Amino acid sequence: MNEISSYEKYFKMKILWYREFEATFEYVHSAVPCLDYLPMEILIKIFSHLNPSDMLCIGLTCKRFLDALQYHAFSKYWILSFCERYTSNFAIPYYLFTSKCCQRTVPAVAMYSAQLDEPTVEDFWEFYGHNLHEVQFLSGLLRKEEFANVMKYTKNVRTIRIEANSMFKNWTIQKCGYDPLRRILLYHCRHFGLARNSFLSPDIFEYLMMTVPNVTSIDLSNCLSIMNPPERNRFLDHVLAYINENAEQIKSLNFANTPTDDLFLDRLGRIDDLKLKELHLTFTGSTKNPVFGIPILIASQNELEKFDLTASPCANDLIVRMICGCMKNMKVLLLKKCHNLTDHGVKELCKLKHLKSLEISDCDYVTDVGIMEGVLSGDPKDKMEELRLSVMTNLTENIIFRMSYFFPNLKVLDLGGVSNAVTDISIQMIFRHMKYLRFLNVESCCKLTDFGFTGLESTYAKRMHSLRNLKGLQVLRANGLYKLTDFTLSDAFVLKELKELYVARCNFTIKGITSLAENCPSLEVLDLSECKAIDDECVEIITKNLTRLKTLKFNNCDKITEKSMEIITNNCADLRNLFIRNCKLDFDPSDNLAYMRALRKVVS
Repeated sequence: MNEISSYEKYFKMKILWYREFEATFEYVHSAVPCLDYLPMEILIKIFSHLNPSDMLCIGLTCKRFLDALQYHAFSKYWILSFCERYTSNFAIPYYLFTSKCCQRTVPAVAMYSAQLDEPTVEDFWEFYGHNLHEVQFLSGLLRKEEFANVMKYTKNVRTIRIEANSMFKNWTIQKCGYDPLRRILLYHCRHFGLARNSFLSPDIFEYLMMTVPNVTSIDLSNCLSIMNPPERNRFLDHVLAYINENAEQIKSLNFANTPTDDLFLDRLGRIDDLKLKELHLTFTGSTKNPVFGIPILIASQNELEKFDLTASPCANDLIVRMICGCMKNMKVLLLKKCHNLTDHGVKELCKLKHLKSLEISDCDYVTDVGIMEGVLSGDPKDKMEELRLSVMTNLTENIIFRMSYFFPNLKVLDLGGVSNAVTDISIQMIFRHMKYLRFLNVESCCKLTDFGFTGLESTYAKRMHSLRNLKGLQVLRANGLYKLTDFTLSDAFVLKELKELYVARCNFTIKGITSLAENCPSLEVLDLSECKAIDDECVEIITKNLTRLKTLKFNNCDKITEKSMEIITNNCADLRNLFIRNCKLDFDPSDNLAYMRALRKVVS
């Protein structure tokens, strides 16, 4: 890769096949014969600017592109999942992954209820374990001996996630005697996740953490929900003891939706050497005592860059004021569903000069005044990349007008449910100024019409600003916009990079669906639930043109029949998820869909 710059100097990116006729050249646009001569360094440089799904598609163009896709730096985008099959007709034997013809690099493996005690499975771990960087156990019952047998082959693993709730149910820890896992040390592991586990105990926690001596990030989110208070406090005491012993190296903690009290937060804040960069917390305590509990924690973590307080019922203006006063390096602040937050707290956000991502969704007491003075004050902020303000019913159009030019480089904008602020005029300002958006959510903004998306008030009117201005848009959530018609799909939806589209409860017909299928070829997720005009003919048009579909949603589409299932079976080779709930089918769709290799989930 060090030679890429030199190749860029001497090779111009023009693939021309020419013939000479008396000092003139004829340029033939077909570049296929020359693809085998492209330098691999140039191909790798080009591929580095693509997203993973586009990489997979371009890898099927020719063998040269497929070889470039095997570059080791690209392997971080793929994960090999052993999951429950929708049908047993296409069971892939483990030994195929260890055969000589398989030369792929597997950096990450996820196990969904897989059996790990088969001899061929052990061959798999022995074959790939040395190169694995991430291992995930996401469901199932795993014996301690099986876990130790896997870990002994993955010496270079960097991330371990154990999110199988029943995995530790039958584990017994022997503090004396021989134990194979106690002899395994994973020195390269930096992140250890134990999320969504209800059967944790202090002994199991210490037993597992002993294998990762250099861990810097611990995930204990959504845990301890079924424990009684004495058991929970005993477990948290052991967690604090471990953090105290390894305070200098720990930089990230996740306790989201895990019950904690003021005493735990106070003791966590009094650990001298603990300097976190990232903290996830669901705060349910008190702020009355300024020298006990969360005030001590906030004051001690002045280097924090990401703070997640999502769904914290006791997070109020005082908490936000302390955050803005002590954590000057804050880059990501998430305050979703903090219902006690008001304009007084939001006004303090103007002190965070390095903020890149902000979420204040579903905060009922926040109005235009707080957003204007706290978020949209001063000069335009080029660093802001993500802003989420969904379900903010007290906002008006003035916020959208100012926001549109205040954050010119915004990539993620969530305005779902902000029906009073998102109108045809205000969304025109978004299309005019925010041309770098990759994600846009305007769900349930029922005032939007065709004019808002197309910029055309009538057929002969001068065009203003259209959705097509957002050429890099990849995700659009527009569920519940019942005033949109086929004209919007045919005129505004010319988005070559659009990957996910959610337009449930919209009044589109076959005319608009045809235009959508032709103008948005990269769609992978499409939600047309509760669209009354969707029938078998629409399904055929969608599946024939959108060959990259992975998720289809046709919930409550009454006109879909058995013919649609046959069409999906024939046209959707890569489909993984199909939602056809309440479609009034007179048969079991499993019979028609049994021969789809990639299908993982059918909800009917």
